[in-house]
Amino acid sequence: MYEFCQNFSRKNGWTQETLAELTGLSTRTIYRVEKGDRVGLETWAALAAVFQVSIATLQQPPVEDEVHSMITPEIKTALKKVRRIRDFYIQLSIYVVINLLLLNKKL
Repeated sequence: MYEFCQNFSRKNGWTQETLAELTGLSTRTIYRVEKGDRVGLETWAALAAVFQVSIATLQQPPVEDEVHSMITPEIKTALKKVRRIRDFYIQLSIYVVINLLLLNKKL
């Protein structure tokens, strides 16, 4: 929930004080929410009302966390290998383009 609050607040340009004012909660409570501390049902309800989402939506873990938890060591190794190969081809492409430009400049 804390990521949802931070992202939503940033998107709307809200400070902790603004969010506290809109929800009727204290800035200390908003700080605790953004830090990831446990909060009560009243806090969930106030935030859900301001964000115009259900409490259940706020309580769902972010999709990114789900994806990261599914990544096995084998997948991490494969990702590193793919990134190295990608980086190689990027560097190769840059090398080819620069050499073609230099070749055209000489002609």
